[in-house]
Amino acid sequence: MTRSPERQALLFRMEEARRQTQRQLDMIDRQITAKMTALIPSLGRRRSGYRRGKPPVPEAFLARYRSSLAAITAERQPEIDALSRKLARQEAAIAAFQARQEFSASVRARNEDAVITVVRGARHEALDAEPLPPLTEEEVNALQDYAARHGRSWKRILNNAWMGEAPHDDGGILRRLRNTHGPTWLDRYRLPKR
Repeated sequence: MTRSPERQALLFRMEEARRQTQRQLDMIDRQITAKMTALIPSLGRRRSGYRRGKPPVPEAFLARYRSSLAAITAERQPEIDALSRKLARQEAAIAAFQARQEFSASVRARNEDAVITVVRGARHEALDAEPLPPLTEEEVNALQDYAARHGRSWKRILNNAWMGEAPHDDGGILRRLRNTHGPTWLDRYRLPKR
């Protein structure tokens, strides 16, 4: 599936914004981990060996660790929640954008298949059909102007414009040529020398 450069740039910007949000969430996670790592020695100091013949209780250390972790996380929870919601919105927007692109690509492929089928059918009928009318001077000038504006790939750009893609700068004369001569003719057409 080919995408236009504008659509690729938009998708890249959307994905970059999502990566930035994910980096912010990861940074908060690393900051919480760093604080907890720094707190571990102070959490373990409270148990100073055996007291009255009783061994230290490891569950007490885990309880202190979990309560400290909950307190540190609670400080950053509003920020984490906001970034998580933002990340979910960005992922939904990217998924919707990609789904739209896949849908439009499948529609475009179906339209191109239909055009190819019609053209193939027309080739068989073309043996009995009338030849195409010759181009008027106005049509030749319109084609030469279009080619001058769009350079070497003017035929591809014009064919895409005829299929409904951007740029929509083919005027009435070129649209009439599409209706009378068609895309297959455009592929074989050679501009006259000026």
